[in-house]
Amino acid sequence: MPETAALRWLLLDLDDTLVDTRGACRRAGIAAAQELGLVVPTEREFHAVYGRRHFPDCVAAWHGPGHFSQFNRIYLREVRYAPIGDVSGLLRLARRQGLRTGLITNSSTEEAGRKLRDAAVPVAGLEFISTPADQPARKPDSVAFSAVMERHRIDPAEALYVSDDPADGQGARGAGMAFRAVLTGIATAADFRSAGTAGHDVFGDVHHAVGPLLDGRR
Repeated sequence: MPETAALRWLLLDLDDTLVDTRGACRRAGIAAAQELGLVVPTEREFHAVYGRRHFPDCVAAWHGPGHFSQFNRIYLREVRYAPIGDVSGLLRLARRQGLRTGLITNSSTEEAGRKLRDAAVPVAGLEFISTPADQPARKPDSVAFSAVMERHRIDPAEALYVSDDPADGQGARGAGMAFRAVLTGIATAADFRSAGTAGHDVFGDVHHAVGPLLDGRR
């Protein structure tokens, strides 16, 4: 972890780090299932596959094969994304403290735009939004992180990445960056420790992960 004074870049994951994708998926999935007359999966059934499989495979696990096209049409109509806490305020504070901010996400460019609009996160305050469209590999591959840093001339020794995915920690560290974990996704603190993230780098949410760093720059 760079010294607070040496930190220049705050790089962030999007889904379940800044935006409550899991909650949005659950609510829209319930609406789609009810409209189609399908059995709504229990919380346990939902979380058994959410974030662990591609979305069409999740829908097949919840409802059986053959429903994805109709389900997805309703899902896309119903899904609404909310920020995890005051994300806009956090980004404003980071800029006031002299940090440059960017997103590195596996969401498509279109999906990332919708999520940020729904969550009222001002994209004008971000230096960049990097999606698989401009990455040679998808994260958590360290190549994805290294390519972003090269493109935007970021010294990895001056950068911190924050994510809810333990594998992102491995990729970010492999690219030379510091990493902090948040527990707003499906991973537990034990999952992060197993993937090499120290316990003192695991936080409840992005605000607790980043807030002390910003306070230290005042």
